[in-house]
Formats: sequence, C-alpha cells, structure tokens
Amino acid sequence: MKRYVFLIVTGGILVLLAVLAYWDVYRPKVGPVGNAPDDAAVMRELIYRLLSGLSVMFSGILGVYGYSKKKK
Repeated sequence: MKRYVFLIVTGGILVLLAVLAYWDVYRPKVGPVGNAPDDAAVMRELIYRLLSGLSVMFSGILGVYGYSKKKK
C-alpha cells in the first residue's frame, strides 16, 4: 500500500514540476530580445512531462484500487 501512495505523491510532484518548468520558460529574463524559446519544443516537453507524471499517478491509483479490492 505504501508503494502505491508513494507513486501517487511522486506523480503529483512530477506534474507540479512540469507546470513550474513551463512557467519558468516564459518568465521574463534579462538579455537580448531575440532569445525567445521555441514554442513547439516547449509544448512537446510539457506534454511529455505531464504524461509521465500522470501515468505514474494513474498507476498508483490503480494499485490502491486493486489493493482495496483484494483486501475485501
């Protein structure tokens, strides 16, 4: 059971880190004006990070559900 709760918490942290990384990319920085990030690469990376975090969270939820069904 502890493993599944750990997976859910880890998935939540990964999703939070993905959102924070996305926010950090578009935060104004000091430097030349022409150094804008590549939007396609940023979105691709955000989707990849969100999917990885959500899949870890989903596997934890499935584990808790299976554990509770087996317990009954």
